[in-house]
Amino acid sequence: MATGHHDLLTATLQPLMGQSAESQWTTLRPVLLDVLREPTDPKTHRPRRHLRLPQGLTITREPTPTGWLLRFSGPQARSGGLIDDVLDKVEEWFGRG
Repeated sequence: MATGHHDLLTATLQPLMGQSAESQWTTLRPVLLDVLREPTDPKTHRPRRHLRLPQGLTITREPTPTGWLLRFSGPQARSGGLIDDVLDKVEEWFGRG
């Protein structure tokens, strides 16, 4: 596997601390398959799978059978206001359906 995925793997497993190895593997497996299927381009750093902002907010992109999951963690993610702001931005980009 390409280097530079330590933060992604840590962020993926951190919410599962104390859970069974089976639960951890179930969550980690699709992330690993995504990394292997679509390696990160060293020139563009895409696809972006992990973003850590200086304020402590971490966002990870995780594959699901039907699409993608964005996981927000850190102090700023504990209130619903951040997610409301993100949803407002998505509506601005794509319009209301």
